[in-house]
Amino acid sequence: MTAPLARRKQHAVLRMYFEGLSYDQIARNAGVGKGSVEEIIRRLKSGEYEEFQDVHDLVETLRDIAVMVRKEFSGDVERCHVGSVAWAALNRLGVDPSARKHARGVVRRIRRSSHSGRLGPAGDPHQ
Repeated sequence: MTAPLARRKQHAVLRMYFEGLSYDQIARNAGVGKGSVEEIIRRLKSGEYEEFQDVHDLVETLRDIAVMVRKEFSGDVERCHVGSVAWAALNRLGVDPSARKHARGVVRRIRRSSHSGRLGPAGDPHQ
């Protein structure tokens, strides 16, 4: 059996996990074996990291969000923020964006506008 990784290395693995990287990417970037990554994540999920007790129940949700941000927004946190603000604004108006037929088009438009700095004529996301 090998010696446990230094706490600093374990935290680096956990940070990358919450950034949405795959186990293979984490292992490669941290310079550890994939088995070590799996063990650290197992320990996180089982509540063995005292410093993460306040988010223990949210581990899967936080990871899912990180993976979604990495996938849908290419890891671009600024674009993700724009999307989440738009989503929240629509929800406040009583609109469930996920139930709207054109929601994908709105999201694509928001993605494009975050690069160009505008939504189109009069802010209309449909133009």
